[in-house]
Amino acid sequence: MSTTRAGNGTRRTTTKPRTGITPTAAAATRKRTRSVADISISAEERQRMISEAAYYLAERRGFAPGQAMADWLTAEAEVTVLLKK
Repeated sequence: MSTTRAGNGTRRTTTKPRTGITPTAAAATRKRTRSVADISISAEERQRMISEAAYYLAERRGFAPGQAMADWLTAEAEVTVLLKK
C-alpha cells in the first residue's frame, strides 16, 4: 500500500496486487479451470472408467474368484461420485 498526493493536495491511498498476476490474467486462469462435473463423457468412456476401476479393485484383493460383481458395483459407485463432483 502506498500513499500519494492528488493534484488538489489530498492524500490518496493506492494498493498494488501482492502477486505478479494482473486481475485480467487471474480471470483468464479461472475461466480455463474446469471441474470434473463440467466435462461430459460418453457412455462408452464411463463404462471404460468403471471397468478399469473394477480391475484395480480385483487386483488389490489378489483376483480371488467370486467377487467380480461386488468389484463392478463398487467401481460403478466410485465413478458416479467422481463424475458428480
